[in-house]
Amino acid sequence: MGSLPDQVYLNEIPKLREYPNIRTLGYVATHYADKAIEDVLAEIDVYAKWPRVTNNTKMRVDGIFLDETPSTYDAEEYAYLKTASQAVRNGTTFKDRFIGM
Repeated sequence: MGSLPDQVYLNEIPKLREYPNIRTLGYVATHYADKAIEDVLAEIDVYAKWPRVTNNTKMRVDGIFLDETPSTYDAEEYAYLKTASQAVRNGTTFKDRFIGM
């Protein structure tokens, strides 16, 4: 994933953000917790930086959708997903969306 989305996203995300009932999400596949956690965290960070690198506050995403997650409990996979989740929850870009959760 590059540091900027393609032009379609650059054009359309600001339009979507004008609607009060729309929440935009970044997409990060975890490959069922097999993707290096550093790569997952880096992808989360890319989405967090979109407003700054585009110089457009309307390019802000409201959160991250972590996809391809395990369907059964495993302590290591739980810790992996907790790390990714905490990166989203603690990131200043997304933090205000998780108040009270």
